[in-house]
Amino acid sequence: MLIGSCNGFFCIVDKDTLTIDNPSTRIHKRLPFSGFRFTDYAFGYDDSIDDYKVVGASLDNKAKIYSLKTGSWKHINDVPHISPWCHRGTFSNGAFHWMVRICKESMSSYRLTNIVSLDLSTETFGEVSPPVYDDEFDRSCTGVSLGALGEWLSVIVHYRGIRADLWVMKVYGMKDSWTKLVSIQYFTNVGVYRVPLSMSNDGKFLLTFYKKLVVYDSMNCSFNEIHDFDADFEARILVESLVSPLDAKQIEDMASQFTWMSGSESCSPSGFTRHVHDA
Repeated sequence: MLIGSCNGFFCIVDKDTLTIDNPSTRIHKRLPFSGFRFTDYAFGYDDSIDDYKVVGASLDNKAKIYSLKTGSWKHINDVPHISPWCHRGTFSNGAFHWMVRICKESMSSYRLTNIVSLDLSTETFGEVSPPVYDDEFDRSCTGVSLGALGEWLSVIVHYRGIRADLWVMKVYGMKDSWTKLVSIQYFTNVGVYRVPLSMSNDGKFLLTFYKKLVVYDSMNCSFNEIHDFDADFEARILVESLVSPLDAKQIEDMASQFTWMSGSESCSPSGFTRHVHDA
C-alpha cells in the first residue's frame, strides 16, 4: 500500500514491512520493524533538520515516529484518540493531519469535529480548525475526506449523487482562510472523488474517481477520462530527485559492492537494483 510521496520518495507498506523508495534512482531502504502493528501510517519531511519521518498510529492510542536520519523509531507521548473512521494521515505544511469524527445516531452518521495535527519539527500533537461548511452539511453530507492540493491543506465534502465541495486552507493555521474552491458535480452514484492531485491555472483538476483518472474542467463542468484502470489504484504526484534514502555509510558500502560486482565478468550492472535494509 502506498502511504505517500515527498521530494521524490515513495513510502510503501506491505503488511509490517515499510520501505522508502526513490524510483528515479532505483534505491530503496527497508525500515526496521517498529515493534507494533499499526493501523495507520503517514510520511513526510521535516525541513527544520532536513529529515524524512514516518509515523505509525494504532487504535489503542499508541504512536511511534521513525527518523530516516537516526535510523530508529521512538515513542510519541500524549497521543490523542484517532478513531478507525479516520482516513490515512495527510502531510502538509510540515505536519501530519488526521480527521477526527464522532458518531451520531448511527455508525454511518457522523460529523467532522476537528483535524488533529502532528508537527514534525516538535513531534507534538495539535489541532487545526476545519472549514465552516454550508448549512446543508449536517443533513446532506455523506462523507468527508482530507488531503493536500499543492501547499494547501484540503477537505472534500461529499453530497452523494449531487456534488463534492473542495475546501482549501490558503494560509495554513488561519481558520478564516478556508475557501470553497470548487464544486464538482457527480455524474454517477458509484464511487466518490478524492482531493485532486493537481490544479491548472485555467481551472482544470486532475483527480481520481472510482477506478479512473480524470480531468475536471471547472469552467464548463466537463470531464475528460485519462485512463480507466479497471481496478482500485493509488495515485500520487512525484517530482523526480536524486536524493538518497541511505545514510553516508550505507552509500559507501553500496558503492563498494557495486564496484566489486561491476568488476565481475558475470555481472550485468544495468540489471543491478540497489537496496538496503536495516537489521
